[in-house]
Amino acid sequence: MMDVLVIGGSRYFGKHVIEQLLAAGVRVTVVNRGSAAAPAGTTHLVADRDDEAALRAALGSRTFDAVLDQVCYTPRQADIAARVFDGRTGR
Repeated sequence: MMDVLVIGGSRYFGKHVIEQLLAAGVRVTVVNRGSAAAPAGTTHLVADRDDEAALRAALGSRTFDAVLDQVCYTPRQADIAARVFDGRTGR
């Protein structure tokens, strides 16, 4: 089974992407700040993606086949994601 992490995804088009992933039999983990519940059928992790240490702690030793980043708005966020997901995902 494919394992995908979605950063954000609890609102707007992210909810629809997650619905499609779940319908396709994908195991979905959602990470967000906890201000909105993750869709049913997902694993929910709470962390602020701007806090590198908190994001690493929330992920623990988890690895993913792919990461879909719904909320990468700044170069700093992209740098944090690149460091945190290095060696954790194929895509």
